[in-house]
Amino acid sequence: TLFPYTTLFRSYTEEVRVSVRNYRREALDALKAIKDTLSEDDYKRYEKEIQDLTDKTIAKLDENLKAKESEIKQV
Repeated sequence: TLFPYTTLFRSYTEEVRVSVRNYRREALDALKAIKDTLSEDDYKRYEKEIQDLTDKTIAKLDENLKAKESEIKQV
């Protein structure tokens, strides 16, 4: 059966999700470090942009995982 591969892909995907969230945290920390040099509007815009990129990346990961699982089930 191909169950071990599915488990492996899910595990790798979760590791990448964690990495993406860590990068988000680092980016937000860097943004906070320069908060005093930015207007409130710019700060909020950058903060939202970081979150949007994170959400899009995680959604793409989930999409790729589903596609790979579907591909495995067809084998």
